[in-house]
Amino acid sequence: MTCAWISAAPSKMLRMRASQRTRLTGYSRAKPLPPTITSTAVTDNASYLVDASAPKISSVAITSATGAQANTLNAGDTVTATVTMDEATLVNTTGNKPQLALNIGGTTVYADYASGSGTTALVFTYTIQSGQTDTDGISVDANALKLNGGTLADAVGNAAVLTHTAVANNASYLVDTTAPTAGALALATDTGSSTTDGITKNGVINVTGLEAGATWEYSTNSGSTWTAGSGTSFTLAEGNYATGALKVRQTDAAGNVQTTGMGTNAAAITVDTTAPTAGALALATDTGS
Repeated sequence: MTCAWISAAPSKMLRMRASQRTRLTGYSRAKPLPPTITSTAVTDNASYLVDASAPKISSVAITSATGAQANTLNAGDTVTATVTMDEATLVNTTGNKPQLALNIGGTTVYADYASGSGTTALVFTYTIQSGQTDTDGISVDANALKLNGGTLADAVGNAAVLTHTAVANNASYLVDTTAPTAGALALATDTGSSTTDGITKNGVINVTGLEAGATWEYSTNSGSTWTAGSGTSFTLAEGNYATGALKVRQTDAAGNVQTTGMGTNAAAITVDTTAPTAGALALATDTGS
């Protein structure tokens, strides 16, 4: 009995001492908590913008013309087209000017960049040349904008996308650089004993072969002076008109004045509107007593 007590006592005492030691030192086997980290939000900084979007074409249109008459351009007149971008676009012409292809009567011509760098409206101009004609109006084919050695980009250097849809014929911008070459005139009625001698009391001259939209003039002295005509006829004053004395010329809608093929009289014409006022009668023979 004594021996058993002696062997157990130290073990119990040791356990108690270990427990007491834990309470005294505050020792624990649990993991420590991580430190708490705090911060404040940073607002948007306009000094560091990010732009990865390239400028794109919103629309293309023929927008104006100088020198045009009755919606028609002539040689030397200038037509303006505007390419509208979806953001301000810088144009660099160091290598060459960008160009916009125009369709004039089925022929492709190129309008040169003129102004608008740094804005959304890029302006291109083209001067009409002699011999060009477009009776339907100038149009723009799809994807007609060409760099031609220049560059188009936004402020951060994103190169512009050049694709766009076609622009249909615009009847407000017709092209006519050719003067009329037709026209004819003739007596309305050749009165009198002969219907082919050119002697008449009716001085009305009918004019045919007039171009649509054109104005016309007539001359009675071989083209020395001209009088504006209207409708499709004019009336001669009483008198004699030699072959070729009467002429008709046209000026088309674009302002081209006819110089060849003018209508003229192929034979002399006499207009006589005065009735005779003289005459006498007498018996040839007075017979009788």
